[in-house]
Amino acid sequence: MSKFPIPEDLRASHWSWGEAINDAMREALEEALNGKIGPRDDKRKLAAALRNNGELKYLAFWTGYTTQYLLDSISTITTLERLAFGHLRAPDISGLANLKSLEYLSITSLSSANTLKPLTKLEHLVSLSLGISSKITSLEDFSENSMRSLRALHLGESSERVVTVDSMEPLSALPTLEYVAIGRIRSRDRSLAGFLELPELKALELDKNARFPDSDIDSLRSKGIVVSLF
Repeated sequence: MSKFPIPEDLRASHWSWGEAINDAMREALEEALNGKIGPRDDKRKLAAALRNNGELKYLAFWTGYTTQYLLDSISTITTLERLAFGHLRAPDISGLANLKSLEYLSITSLSSANTLKPLTKLEHLVSLSLGISSKITSLEDFSENSMRSLRALHLGESSERVVTVDSMEPLSALPTLEYVAIGRIRSRDRSLAGFLELPELKALELDKNARFPDSDIDSLRSKGIVVSLF
C-alpha cells in the first residue's frame, strides 16, 4: 500500500472532492440539463445541452468514454473549477486550454492525444492527475508553461502498459510542485536530478521497478524530501 503523504485536499480525482462539492455538482448538472436529456439519449445531445454553460463549476465524467465532440462542448464551460474524466478519447485536447478557471483536473486515461501542451496553459491549476499513453514520448511540453499554481502532480499510465518518455527533466520547470507521484512511467535517461531543482518539493512517489539510481534517491532524501516506492 502506498504511503505517499499527499494532503487529501490536493488530490485531483473527484473521489476526493468531498460530499459538499459532489452534491453541488449533481444539483447544478440537473439544473443545466433541465430535463432535456434522458437516460437513453446519446452524447451529442448531452454535448449540445452543456455547450457554453455559464454556471457549472464542477464536472465529472467517470464512466464510459468522453468523445471529441463532448470534450469540445465541455471546453466552452469557462466557469469550471474542477474537471474529471475516466476515459478521454479525444485526439485534440486544445480546447482544455480555454478553461482558465480550472484548479483541479483529473484524466485517468488520456488515450488518444499526442501532446500535453494545452494543459500547460492552465495557470490556476493546483492539482493535476494524468494517465498518459505511449503516444506521449516526451514531457518537453512542461518545459515552457504557465502553471504557476501547480502543487500536486500525479503522472501515470493510461492502461496497464508501461509508458516510456525521454526524461523527467522537463518537470523541473514547475517550481511550485510540492507533491509528485510517478506511476508506471519510465525515462530513458533514468535520472531524477530534475526533481532536485524543485524548491518546494516535499514528497515524491516512484515505481520501484523503474530502477531510478539510488544515488538520485539518496540526494533527494538528503534534502528532506520524502521519497516512497510502490
